[in-house]
Amino acid sequence: MTTGKRLFQYALHYKKTIIAALLMLTVAVAADLAGPFIAKKMIDDHILGIESVWYQTEGGKDAVEYDGQFYKKEQNIEQGERKIDQARILQAGSQFVFIRGDIAFDGERAFKEGKLYIEKSGQTETYAGKALTGEELMLFYSPEIPKIVQLLAFYFGLLVIAAFFQYGQRFFLQKSANRIIQQMREDVFGQIQRLPISYFDNLPAGKVVAR
Repeated sequence: MTTGKRLFQYALHYKKTIIAALLMLTVAVAADLAGPFIAKKMIDDHILGIESVWYQTEGGKDAVEYDGQFYKKEQNIEQGERKIDQARILQAGSQFVFIRGDIAFDGERAFKEGKLYIEKSGQTETYAGKALTGEELMLFYSPEIPKIVQLLAFYFGLLVIAAFFQYGQRFFLQKSANRIIQQMREDVFGQIQRLPISYFDNLPAGKVVAR
């Protein structure tokens, strides 16, 4: 029997502990991999999502009051809710610009003297817009803040779960490894006890210990 097969036979004695460790490792890896997906959703849907399509509505949940009207992001509009006019919020440099209506295409943006210019492939479109102040911008972000907080809490919860299962995985693997080593030492000691005295007469003690 080869050394690998012998070691595998020893591992089979503690297969339950090893399987438990592998299951914990699976959960820990899954929790770690879920983190980037949560971060992606947070950035794409709630932070950069401010550039999604907005609609003027009659108010309600997740509605933002701006310039005497209520606006909702397209994803927040409930089924059957009335949509009045479309609007967009686009970043041009360090400014966020509010425009009414949609854009024909997206490209390089510039905002000058109340006009938003979008250029792409030699074509330029111009839209009348208004630069949002910091307070106005936070109004449009206000419906997203609770959702961002929930995702952050979920993310940190996953970190705690991953840490717990990583600890359990290391604990059980180390436990099974120590028990395998203990069993191997007991088997070696038992084999030495069965050897004849002549074996030790012909072999130095250092070689016995090394083996």
